[in-house]
Amino acid sequence: MKKIITTLACLLMATTISFAAEKSNSKFGAGVKATFDYNMMYGFEEDNDGTDGDPSGFGFDAGLMFRLNLAKGLYFAPEVNFAYTSTSHKYIKKERSYTAMDLEIPLMFRASFVFLEKLYVTAGPQIVLNLKNDSDIPPMADGSSLLGGIVNGAISALGYAEHTEQGFFNFGIAAGLGYNIVGGLNVDARFYMGFMELFPDTKTIGEDIESGDSFTYINMHGAKMMKFKVGISYWFM
Repeated sequence: MKKIITTLACLLMATTISFAAEKSNSKFGAGVKATFDYNMMYGFEEDNDGTDGDPSGFGFDAGLMFRLNLAKGLYFAPEVNFAYTSTSHKYIKKERSYTAMDLEIPLMFRASFVFLEKLYVTAGPQIVLNLKNDSDIPPMADGSSLLGGIVNGAISALGYAEHTEQGFFNFGIAAGLGYNIVGGLNVDARFYMGFMELFPDTKTIGEDIESGDSFTYINMHGAKMMKFKVGISYWFM
């Protein structure tokens, strides 16, 4: 009896794996994915004295992926992912954090290696649409210790609070390496580098600042985002 049950279990497993493999070789396909991200801003136009480095932190994303078979071992594999990004650093011993909820749309191409079909590479452009962003910046008292105190003190007196405003549209490129574990189940690593400024409308001291403007005491101009991602995905059709 045990042998029969074992045999049936093996047959069922083999059938499932075979069915998943057939789905992965079909002309069209769809799946789900989730990744764990390490995020870091880079490309600042000026070094910000008093900071402990560029903002960095962790996040995650999850969403749907699609597949169009272009040739043997070559696919167009776009994705639609909801991503949460969190970064922080310290300025004059006070922590500043920046968070964002984005819609990421990687337009990836996926190619398998000729002699190692389970190993594949991905690369392509990525569009990022910001859905929501926020910053947690502690007040700098009256600003008397910064830039002579007169300008910053006046800004504080008017009630201007530091905050950043992220641009709605961003664009970059992504590339990665993955491995097909079994059937439609995959694990992969990916690197993303953004090409556009995160905070194009956030002003800094020395620029004309009016009530309601997003501004910070430190210069955020030029800041872009890069991400290192490790995740898992599954083709369900």
